This record gives sequence, C-alpha cells and structure tokens, in this order.
Amino acid sequence: MDEQTLVILAIQLTALTGIVGSLLLYLLCKVRTKSHTYDTDFTSLNVGTGRSVLVTSCDTGFGLQLALHLSGLGFRVFAGLKPAAEDGEGETCDDSDAAKILRARLKQREAEMVSADGAVQGVTFGTMITLPLDVTREDSLHEAVNIVRRHLPAGEDGLWAVINT
Repeated sequence: MDEQTLVILAIQLTALTGIVGSLLLYLLCKVRTKSHTYDTDFTSLNVGTGRSVLVTSCDTGFGLQLALHLSGLGFRVFAGLKPAAEDGEGETCDDSDAAKILRARLKQREAEMVSADGAVQGVTFGTMITLPLDVTREDSLHEAVNIVRRHLPAGEDGLWAVINT
C-alpha cells in the first residue's frame, strides 16, 4: 500500500472510532438518567376499567406478576391458583403463598390510595378474585366457569381475555 492510502484509512478509522465512541457515550447517559416509573405512569390510565381477565396459573412468578399488573391497570382479574393437594385435603388455593402475596399487595394498594389526610386519591385499581383452577381437569374448569359467572357484573357475558401462563 502506498502512503496516501494508509493516511486515508487512518482518517476513516479515526472518524469511525469517534462515531462509535459518541454513540456509546450517548447510550450510557440515556441509561443512567432513565427513571423507572413504569408502574406509576400506567396505573392512572385505568385501561382495563370494566374488563375481566382470567390468568390461569397465578402460582408461577410470571402469572402472579401479570395478575398484579393487570389489576393495577384497572382490570377485574380472576387469578387461577392450582390446588396444592390433589385429593382435596390440606392446603387450599386460598392458603397458598401466591394467594397470600396477592392479598398483601391488594391491601398495600388500598392503603396507598388513601392519602395522609384520609382522602381517597383518583386512582382506581381493579379487583382480584382468586379461584381454584387446574386446567388439566375438566371438573375444575367447570367450577371456574361458574365462579367467573357469579362474579361478573350484570349484563356482562364473558371475559375480555384468557391468559394461560
């Protein structure tokens, strides 16, 4: 290679390095200053007001987080929890860890809705109804359908979504 080609390649490499460095610096600054207010931004939207959703397996981490998030968006969530004992004895779905977490989070949200002076703030959260649900058993599915029908408001005929986790 002659000297002129080497000089041009060196200039191009220097320019490319400068561009890459600038992009990395920009991305680093964006990541460091980004605030994590995802939940608070969307809870005031009440997207799901009046809509009912069934989440089939709320005893898994994903199902539990999804049910809590949808409830925070204003959906009426039917949280399906698999019964612990197959023979019907022992722990019920209301005694499971997931059901206890759901109840604790809902109580926490209710407490957050009431401000220090006792006035209720404008944010509404959806309701959460736990029900025993084992999607592999047909009798459990029929029982879940009956529970959902009992808790739907008058005039509402079905679910807006069913999420099988």
